[in-house]
Amino acid sequence: MRSGEPPVRADAALAALQRAIDGRLLPFRLACLLYDAVAAPAPAADRGAIADRIGAADLGRLIARLRAQLSPPGAPAGWGEPRIGQVLRDRFVLDAEIGQGGMGAVYRAIDRRRQELDTLSPFVAIKMLAPRWAGDRTAMRALEAEARHTQALRHPNIVAVHDFDRDGADAFIVMENLVGHALDVMLDRYPGFAGSALARATLTQLLDGLAAAHARGVIHADLKPSNLFICTDGDLKILDFGIAAILWEGGADSAIGRAITPAYVSPERLSGQPQTLRDDVYALGCLIHLFLTGRHPFARLDAREARRRGCVPMPITGVSDAINALVARALSFDPAARPINACEVQAGIRFP
Repeated sequence: MRSGEPPVRADAALAALQRAIDGRLLPFRLACLLYDAVAAPAPAADRGAIADRIGAADLGRLIARLRAQLSPPGAPAGWGEPRIGQVLRDRFVLDAEIGQGGMGAVYRAIDRRRQELDTLSPFVAIKMLAPRWAGDRTAMRALEAEARHTQALRHPNIVAVHDFDRDGADAFIVMENLVGHALDVMLDRYPGFAGSALARATLTQLLDGLAAAHARGVIHADLKPSNLFICTDGDLKILDFGIAAILWEGGADSAIGRAITPAYVSPERLSGQPQTLRDDVYALGCLIHLFLTGRHPFARLDAREARRRGCVPMPITGVSDAINALVARALSFDPAARPINACEVQAGIRFP
């Protein structure tokens, strides 16, 4: 080896890292940072030590450990691999997968324009259809409808959508990047959340956001725990606004319709009747129980099965009789007995 050349073992590590970058095995920025750290010039006296410490096999084990730690609990094998590192519109670099749904995934992405402007955070969230839905007109319309409805609402408790775009066959929406947990994760990881002051505060925000949408006649149509995000600063954001309204056109029994979660769907929608604001009110009744008790009022039975069994939700402790009566109305299997919209529910729920 000539003087000044990097050690062979470090060269092998760099090659392994390059393969990790090319194969999108790690978030783009993390892989590049590791590459820079390994490739950084070192004093001659230290090069032998670096060569002793770093090898391709060592790096492979490190990458495997990092991927395992970065994957969310319960993530399927191969989670996040296909698109990490992909660049959309020569602007958005997909950095990490942060969520999955029935039709696609949400990625954290680096916005190169924000990066060039040296903004406080260069990150946005990108929602993309899964490859199997690429070119599906109903799925494309659903994604575009979500962007359009959400942009029109513009409320602090509804996730901000910046744009809807396409890059080749990939349709995507650009949203604000959120840091925190969805309601289902909060309930699973933090047993003390249900009924807490934070739960009541975030429930109030849910009522505010949904009432604002209903005041404009906009139906969510797929309210459920995974579509409610609680940020680290205590703000609640409603996600996926309007997407299910289009999905249901395919029918509840279609492949796309199965992206909807039946446990939060009203009995009339499950029977194929036209959607109304009262569908959201039924889901809201279920969610109020989750926020305040940590339990679904009908043990996650869908509404038709709960009605068949004659299920009645247990009263919520720690709230007034008036609130319990209002929530019971929201959960009625008869749509005519429910409050007409979230505005009526919001007006009747006040916490001390």
